[in-house]
Amino acid sequence: MKRTAVAGALAMMALVVAPQANADARPCTPPQTVAGSGSQGTPFVLRAGYQGVGQVAEEFEINTAVSDQVWTIQFSDNGVVFFSGSQSGSPVVVVKTESVTGTGGHNLGVRAVNTVTHEVIEGNDPLPPPGCGGH
Repeated sequence: MKRTAVAGALAMMALVVAPQANADARPCTPPQTVAGSGSQGTPFVLRAGYQGVGQVAEEFEINTAVSDQVWTIQFSDNGVVFFSGSQSGSPVVVVKTESVTGTGGHNLGVRAVNTVTHEVIEGNDPLPPPGCGGH
């Protein structure tokens, strides 16, 4: 069941960041991945990419072996929080999309706090401006 949830989330992310059939909607900027560890050593992975014109997607996975501890999670884009919620599981996987404006890059961030151990995870995944190198 756990592997199914992770596989489903990864498949969803692959769909989210896959090039669109419409060439005008295809941002041509590949997804970015950042991996790290929280303040108490829990590993995490943050993936971010453009879903299409005007959309970014963020996938966050906390690789914890403890399924009954709740994590509060915030996603942000250029410092502005667009998702805040709580989740538990082993691993914890959250996928969100956000409408964006402008043609500049996006610094997608995440902050998670374990409500039991108070471990803090923070990560940033800077995306360059969407583009196809002038094509």
